[in-house]
Amino acid sequence: MCAQWGRGGLCADCQGRFADTPVARCPRCALPQAAGAVCGACLRSPPPFDRCVAAVDYGFPWDRLITGFKFNGHTEWATLLTDVLGQALAREAQPGEVPAALVLPVPLSPARLRERGYNQAWELARRLAAQ
Repeated sequence: MCAQWGRGGLCADCQGRFADTPVARCPRCALPQAAGAVCGACLRSPPPFDRCVAAVDYGFPWDRLITGFKFNGHTEWATLLTDVLGQALAREAQPGEVPAALVLPVPLSPARLRERGYNQAWELARRLAAQ
């Protein structure tokens, strides 16, 4: 982000500035919310899942990193993105919670896979499963 060399496109200073500060989120939908409190929208109309974890908000610098990773062939950023997601999952783990037994990527259509040359979800899932 700052044009300094760093692992996976993010130097240590940017990592601390943009990735290492957790945000209190609704435990159901992961939108920013008071710590531990389920947001009003989830109380009124619960989503069809029990829990969601968001590593970061989709804004600067993450929107640029994700777009570059997804559409511009920057597969080297998969390690950085997986590390940030893995840290969020560890941070948000509930006491006594069993880790996920499976990590499944969302498949791409054959046409999209030919266009991109790789499945970005697979790149993330295989690294996350290894963690």
